[in-house]
Amino acid sequence: MKIKPIQSLAAALSGLLLLPWGSPTLAQSTPFGQVEVPQDSFVAIATPFGIERRQYNLLVIQQLNNRQPCWREYGSNPTLIDPLFLTFDFTGICERSTDSNGYSLRIGNEDYGWRFILRLVQRGDEVVLVASSVREPNTRPIEIGRTRGLAEGYLKIHLDPGWRFTKRTYGGRTLGHVYLTADSLNTASPPPPPPTRPVNTTPPPTVDREIIFTPPSTGAPAPIPTTPTPPPPPSPPSSQPLPPPVPPSERPIPRF
Repeated sequence: MKIKPIQSLAAALSGLLLLPWGSPTLAQSTPFGQVEVPQDSFVAIATPFGIERRQYNLLVIQQLNNRQPCWREYGSNPTLIDPLFLTFDFTGICERSTDSNGYSLRIGNEDYGWRFILRLVQRGDEVVLVASSVREPNTRPIEIGRTRGLAEGYLKIHLDPGWRFTKRTYGGRTLGHVYLTADSLNTASPPPPPPTRPVNTTPPPTVDREIIFTPPSTGAPAPIPTTPTPPPPPSPPSSQPLPPPVPPSERPIPRF
């Protein structure tokens, strides 16, 4: 007996509706594996953004070869990053992961990218890399690394003990996806205490100050105000008579 195409399609759809899509077993199963990588070829960077409120994005850089350095580190607590890959065409030299498509969380050979999201939060005088639960926002975030201080610019994230970089594999092939990996949460050591600012215990220098003593008032009478002297009167006009006017006929005639 032959089954018509429409009946076959209906049977297939009914079978799909019966599958347990919400089963935790199916949700947790993943075909991805992991491979170990040299740790000095990777760096996690806190990239700043925002003006009124400073925030940070996670950036992971991998050095693929030695043709040209992708970044430079200097300083400590915190360690500043000079992003050299921004100054040249880094195709085939540096690999950059900027969001959850390029990096995720992996614990005990299990891929938790579908359950946790990696983000950076400022806590006190440092920036902390944490993994927050997507489905259970009230769950305590998992701390992975920290900048060990604050400064302007790009900051290196130092991974806490027990955490490392690995790469995702599929079917025996290494992919570009980067894992922040721990064998288990029990093997990951507690994070180091945040850096504290040094307290100056030296007392301030003693300053010699001059003390001026003002004697109290003796009750002497106040000085009597003096009457201002008026200005002298103007001089009277002169009493000598003015010379008589010269007649017109006697006036000298100017010569040209």
